[in-house]
Amino acid sequence: MLDLVARLRGITPVANRRLVVSSTLMLLSPLQGDKLCGDYTGTEQKLLSLGIAIVGVPPILLLDEPYSDVEPFFRHQIVRFLQILKSVRATTMVISAHRLSHCEELCDR
Repeated sequence: MLDLVARLRGITPVANRRLVVSSTLMLLSPLQGDKLCGDYTGTEQKLLSLGIAIVGVPPILLLDEPYSDVEPFFRHQIVRFLQILKSVRATTMVISAHRLSHCEELCDR
């Protein structure tokens, strides 16, 4: 799925491969490539949508309730992934969440 999105956004094959591999290793490893997207659990769908959102190195990333319907282990994985993304890329993140503590983990302003 990430490969398709990258091609649709015009990312070169070499950059695309690096992006898909790094995203898969960091965030999407629990996803099974042989399942249809509609068969994913809520957590798996959330992880996939986050992976799709970062394809193409967007300057602004809008995240609406990125931790809702996500198991605690994967919530921690998402936070860790977003922290790494924030430190490596110049991506501004706008996060909305019902719990302020979820936003504070990534907030720097």
